[in-house]
Amino acid sequence: MNIDKLLKNNYVGYKVNVPDLPIKLSRNENPYDVPKEIKEEIIEELLKTPWNRYPDGQSLRLRIKLADFLGFSADNILVGTGSGELIQVIINGFIEEGDKVILPVPTFPLYEKILQQKKSRNNKNITKQRRFLFRL
Repeated sequence: MNIDKLLKNNYVGYKVNVPDLPIKLSRNENPYDVPKEIKEEIIEELLKTPWNRYPDGQSLRLRIKLADFLGFSADNILVGTGSGELIQVIINGFIEEGDKVILPVPTFPLYEKILQQKKSRNNKNITKQRRFLFRL
């Protein structure tokens, strides 16, 4: 079976070009590794965790701990598996097909790719002027 036959006709995939560099800051990579002591603490906690169950998809315990620490409601905290997922969730929550969107340039390329999938229109690209001001 050819999966292409199952895809919607208007489906537009995306690919983000990542340069071949030793450290990829766009992926939140850090030039310094996590200290051994912290890795050992994490491993100890993982050994206490049952591996035969899926984690909480709502990340409720994490959101409650973050909310307590930050003084927010857990309902006001969004967590995800990475920035790409969170960007997509936010765009899907606020942008509808045909909406106009303004993008600063330069920007994270994933914004434009997801907006193309949402079929937003007239994505206006604005460039920064001196002193990091954007002229609308």
